[in-house]
Amino acid sequence: MLVKNRLTYLSMVGIILLITIACNIPSSPPVDDLISPPPGQVLPEAQVVVTPKPDPEPDPGPNPVANPIPLLKPTGDELKSAKSYFNQEQNVLVSVFELENVNTKYALTDIYTLVHAFDANGTELKTATKFIDFLLPGEKTMIVSDLWLAEGEVTDSVTIDWDFGLSENVYAESPLQTHSPRVFYNESLEAYSITGAISNSSPSTYLEFQVNAVGFNNAGEIIGGGYTFITHIPGNNKVGFRLPGYFEEEPASIEFFPSKSLMTIDDDTSALHQNLEIVESNYIRYQSEMEGGFIIKNVGNQVINRFDTYLTFYDQDGSTCEVSISTGNLIFPGETAGISSFSPYLPQGCNFGEYELIIIPIESSGHELSNNPLKTENVQYVPGSFPTVTMTIINTFSKSINDAVVSVLLFNNQDEIISGGLTYVDTIPANGTVEASVQVTSIGEEAPARIDAYPALTTWTTIGD
Repeated sequence: MLVKNRLTYLSMVGIILLITIACNIPSSPPVDDLISPPPGQVLPEAQVVVTPKPDPEPDPGPNPVANPIPLLKPTGDELKSAKSYFNQEQNVLVSVFELENVNTKYALTDIYTLVHAFDANGTELKTATKFIDFLLPGEKTMIVSDLWLAEGEVTDSVTIDWDFGLSENVYAESPLQTHSPRVFYNESLEAYSITGAISNSSPSTYLEFQVNAVGFNNAGEIIGGGYTFITHIPGNNKVGFRLPGYFEEEPASIEFFPSKSLMTIDDDTSALHQNLEIVESNYIRYQSEMEGGFIIKNVGNQVINRFDTYLTFYDQDGSTCEVSISTGNLIFPGETAGISSFSPYLPQGCNFGEYELIIIPIESSGHELSNNPLKTENVQYVPGSFPTVTMTIINTFSKSINDAVVSVLLFNNQDEIISGGLTYVDTIPANGTVEASVQVTSIGEEAPARIDAYPALTTWTTIGD
């Protein structure tokens, strides 16, 4: 399992890039040129407005493509959109555009698109920026955007414009492949969700990778879509993903269109991931919830200030049912920690088969403490309709610890993890104690065979007054 440290300024760089792009892309055409759907039409098509810059310049920010690209002068005819769609349900506007590189010689690179939504008066309601890293000669892709409009705003027309460069570079086939699309419908929420999986055949770990999903009816017409950003795709591994789907009816088929985003990072060199080992993990289905947890150990000589967990629950047929992503707490060198993440609900129709847990260290730096000063004693299980685990937390340090967390794991007679929970602790006085109670999920009338408690410091924990 290979991972890459995430840079803390990535989000800020992405925001700056998006603002810069939005400001530089040419404005939308006159309102008279927009396509407006006739009365009663359900599947409107959005207009494509080709406005390439006559002399494009390389983007000054981080280039999502691995190697520098010699840009050539585009004519404006290299990119076409033959299919488009938009639909507004309440205040959510979803649009889909098919984009095709019709040039037979050159690849299109660093494709920035800007989607505009207008009302019947020609007033621009909102815009959405989408990025595609490249399109090979003759290659097609689809992009999906969702815009959350203000109350009372109604979309009458949608346009798209773009900017891109040309390159003679020949790109190798992407190591990332999407597969196993599946649609779930939540009757209580009256909402669709789409799940899938993405496999990575390279040693590199990809961060913040985007996937667009488009739904079609039996006639092959676009009826909606959705998109998501996958936070981590480890090298030589696969992860599941889930995204909201906005459809006018249940789709007959789903197609995925993966691409790098402006914030995507890939690298095949990382030593930090070797510092965390999964000692034990187990998840079981209890009614409609997945209960369990895991134990990890820091086998390195660095304090890991933060790590992320990526947990995928698969159906027996191999499709993805649910994905749970959470952030872990500080763990010291040599320390063993138990984690009980929240209990996800599996969607109706999922026949749980297996799960996959991936741990990704994110940050490592110095700390004023060399080890965890928190201990527990008197750990007790209290049965009932809402069972709890009580304990005494001991602070062995000479200063108070503020905003700590404690996780508990419950085991059965086979020494398997069967449930757990966590709670936050405000202040533990210097060289003092505090009582804590953690609510856990009921696992039946029998008490657990064993209970482990793991107090930990968080990224926001403070020491002293």
